[in-house]
Amino acid sequence: MGAIRYSEEDHAFFLEVGKALRRRRRRLGWSQQFLADKIGARFQNIQKYECADTKPSLPTLLRLAKALDMPFMSLLPAEHQP
Repeated sequence: MGAIRYSEEDHAFFLEVGKALRRRRRRLGWSQQFLADKIGARFQNIQKYECADTKPSLPTLLRLAKALDMPFMSLLPAEHQP
């Protein structure tokens, strides 16, 4: 079974989510491994989320936001925020 493909629009959305994750993680001075350990994942997952190679599930996004001590909505691109 191959990787799930998603539209260019979805890819652009998750690229922005990944950038927000990376910015916050780096601002905190955390490695991908450290963040992965905090949410019970592998560092490769964090790497893939940050590059939009994999779409994180909603529960994963919620765990990431909580671990990074940031509002969930701040992960979303500006045009998708209320």
